[in-house]
Amino acid sequence: MTNKTVLSDEAKTQMVSDWLSKPSIRLLTDLVSDAEQAVLQSPEIQQLEKRLQDALDVLHEIGSEIQEESEGDAWRLSNIARDEYERQKSMEKKP
Repeated sequence: MTNKTVLSDEAKTQMVSDWLSKPSIRLLTDLVSDAEQAVLQSPEIQQLEKRLQDALDVLHEIGSEIQEESEGDAWRLSNIARDEYERQKSMEKKP
């Protein structure tokens, strides 16, 4: 059996705050943040983001077309069902 220490949320928050307040850690987190921004601003990443957005736009367009076709199919099927119902109803009335 292992002995685990359970910390309150306040204690966890305080530990993180203490850790982040150290100058070397703050410098490191700033450096990581700057590197992240540089990567996000790189032409390669921006090109990938544009390609991803283009792909999402195409998928959205395909989804819209499928939805329109499905709605059209549902409308046609409902018309066929209505026509068949009316045909059967009229046949029942015939002697």
